[in-house]
Amino acid sequence: MTNAPAVAPLTTITVIAENSQTTTTKGSGAISTVQPFYSDWTTWSCTESCGGCGIGRRTRMCLSAPFVCNDAVVEFNNQNCNQHPCPFGKRTCCVNYYLGQVKGHFACLPQANCLEIKSHSTVNSSRECVDSS
Repeated sequence: MTNAPAVAPLTTITVIAENSQTTTTKGSGAISTVQPFYSDWTTWSCTESCGGCGIGRRTRMCLSAPFVCNDAVVEFNNQNCNQHPCPFGKRTCCVNYYLGQVKGHFACLPQANCLEIKSHSTVNSSRECVDSS
């Protein structure tokens, strides 16, 4: 009667930190670390063409095995987009955004970026933002 060598049980540890994930597998005295492999980010898209309240989105796919991706097959990255004012005939800026200047160019800015808001009695009820930056 021969005794089979004892084999350590297989253990998987998943660590997620700042949009990256490491999966470490231990067993039989060996340690293997696998980083997920992603596609390139897609180009940015935006839900609005002007006015400052559009949400831009880009995505990338996890191309590794599902256990490495922790079932997060698609990652999203969002940001505000198209902050330039809308052309005549549309509201200049979205609700709660104000016309201001950034580096010498007009932009629609959220109220949090304004030191002062000046109202103008015009057809489209524009409000001017004095930029805090």
